[in-house]
Amino acid sequence: MITRRRLSLQLTPLLDLLLIVMFSQYIENRSRSVQAAQELQAERDAVQAELVTEKQKLQSLKNTLDQRYQSLLQQHRDTGSLLAQALDLPSAALEEVLKLRNTDRPEDADRLEQAVTRLQAELRQNGDDVFRFFIKVDEMQKHVTMWEVHLQENGKCLLQDGSRSALLDFTSDVELAQKLFEASKSFADPHSLVLLLVTWGDARLGDQQQTRKAVAELKQKLERDASGRHLYDYVILGFRPAGPVITPASAPR
Repeated sequence: MITRRRLSLQLTPLLDLLLIVMFSQYIENRSRSVQAAQELQAERDAVQAELVTEKQKLQSLKNTLDQRYQSLLQQHRDTGSLLAQALDLPSAALEEVLKLRNTDRPEDADRLEQAVTRLQAELRQNGDDVFRFFIKVDEMQKHVTMWEVHLQENGKCLLQDGSRSALLDFTSDVELAQKLFEASKSFADPHSLVLLLVTWGDARLGDQQQTRKAVAELKQKLERDASGRHLYDYVILGFRPAGPVITPASAPR
């Protein structure tokens, strides 16, 4: 006779195990969701910060362009006004012509009148070129400072920038270079580029040669002292019978 066996299962432990597995998956999924949300928020914050930075850059660029536009507009106005005054030159020049005629100097009056006529014709014909020239000069003056080293007929050397000047005695190029360097310390802080104009009057050849050497040495001294903050260069203009190129604003000290 065959005996039947009964199979009994305890469901409670299985149910507990199932609940544990489900809870573990829930915790894992929740952790992943929180991490994904944090990463998404971090990306969103980074994008917003980048947008703010780009917006600031665009605003800065806009302000720069606005300033340049206003500067260019003012340059056009100033240059246009200057050209208008130049084209209306006879209003002032004719007064000088009348003065010359009234002082029995008709030849000088005729020459001045002819010069004014030629100037007016030149400005009308090449007004655009004159306009561009004035713009270039105005832009150059914003970045370039000009100094002049002028050797006088008496052998003295004049250093000036238009507002300050120094008159120097010297016996050698080394001494002159050092004195020029020391005198330049009293000048106003220049722009990024300093251009030295070297001129002389009816001076001796030996003094001219010493001045050339002194300016070359001066350039090196100034560059070493500036440590890259300013650039220096010089140009030899040579003989100037009419005197210095730069008109001094004050007497040499």
